[in-house]
Amino acid sequence: NMKKLLYAGVAKGTLMLPKKTTQIAADAFYGNTTVEMVFIQGKMKKLAKRSLAYSQIKDVTLPDSLREIEDGAFMACKKLSDVEIPKGVKKIGAYAFEYCYELERVVLPEKLTTLEKQSFRYCYSLRNIKLPKNLRTIKAGAFEDCGFNRLIIPKSIKSIGRNALQVTTKKLIFEGKNIPKIAKQNACELGEYDEE
Repeated sequence: NMKKLLYAGVAKGTLMLPKKTTQIAADAFYGNTTVEMVFIQGKMKKLAKRSLAYSQIKDVTLPDSLREIEDGAFMACKKLSDVEIPKGVKKIGAYAFEYCYELERVVLPEKLTTLEKQSFRYCYSLRNIKLPKNLRTIKAGAFEDCGFNRLIIPKSIKSIGRNALQVTTKKLIFEGKNIPKIAKQNACELGEYDEE
């Protein structure tokens, strides 16, 4: 059944969801300690709230059909190190990758226009991220306590929320002639950048 929700219990090692999968229920893999790799195939449009949160996944492959990653979908996946978000994703929810301590690399899609609040907060290992050219808004705490080697703010950015750039960075570069509206930013206490 194409509209069936997948409610998952305990699985071991690698989980490959079939092409018929169109949705994963909220909290489906919440706290799962046995799945380390997830391959999602098929026609899924949304990754539900907290669907993989607090799990032990190290690697995830998302389908090209994906358009939205809901709030907290990967929250506290402390072993996740690398994520490539499909090109069609237009929204990454609040807290989506918060507390992903080992997340080192993220590839964001060009269609993304807003980074929701605290979407990458406390990703201490996040060193490199390329912000898409269509990004207009970075909401409060989006990168709080990350440690970038270099962060380039594209000229498309119109506003940056409170503590969104509470980061440690070697270089912070604004591409446009006009600086966007920037809310108060506190000093970063936790993130570190790599010495080169």
